[in-house]
Amino acid sequence: MDRSDGRLANTLRPLSCELSCLQNADGSCLWKSGATQVLAAIHGPIAPRIAQHEGETAAVSVVVKSGVDNLVTGEWEGFLNHMLSATICLDEYPRCTIQVVLQIISADGSVLGAALHAAVSALMDAGVAMNALPVAVTCLLPRPENIVEPQAATTTLKKIHLDPSADEENADGAGLVVLVSDSTNPLKILGCQSAGVRMDTDTLMQCCSVSEKANPAVTAFWRLAMEQKATREAKTLWTS
Repeated sequence: MDRSDGRLANTLRPLSCELSCLQNADGSCLWKSGATQVLAAIHGPIAPRIAQHEGETAAVSVVVKSGVDNLVTGEWEGFLNHMLSATICLDEYPRCTIQVVLQIISADGSVLGAALHAAVSALMDAGVAMNALPVAVTCLLPRPENIVEPQAATTTLKKIHLDPSADEENADGAGLVVLVSDSTNPLKILGCQSAGVRMDTDTLMQCCSVSEKANPAVTAFWRLAMEQKATREAKTLWTS
């Protein structure tokens, strides 16, 4: 199955990350993956306006806004909240709130993964301590009639496409799996969300194998973005 944009099955779309793009946020990022764009803003850690839940750790609040029609984001807020809460060092910010606001500007596929990457980038921009960077990899699964028998696992792997566009996601019978893994250990799966397909063990393991290879690309891109930001800030400091 050839892809409409000419990419190979295991190829991601071009990534772009603009840090510190909002003045009234503690950290911000405009994340682009192909034509998908998500703007993230971090407010905090700050003292909550209302009484905090009992405990000595911070609370994470995720709000997803979208002007894109037919895009359901309510379930995404809970998923992103869980992923970020599992990787932020909450003990470092007792009785504080970390608010993550995500604005989906344009949606051309793999939006949930882009939203997570925008949030993580903005958290790094804000200097929020994290014990790991959650990396999301979106897998497009073949139509049910194209799935081969388990013994031909290699053939099935070729049919799993990474970072699908909206046209690919909307194809008849297509299914999606969004895997979130640890940046330091791609085999450690932190979370998984699927849509439009029934997941079995073989399919999940194949998606894990594909996502393991894509994980380092996103991690390396984050490192490059942060290095460029540090270089710009150092030049500004010494020239001011």
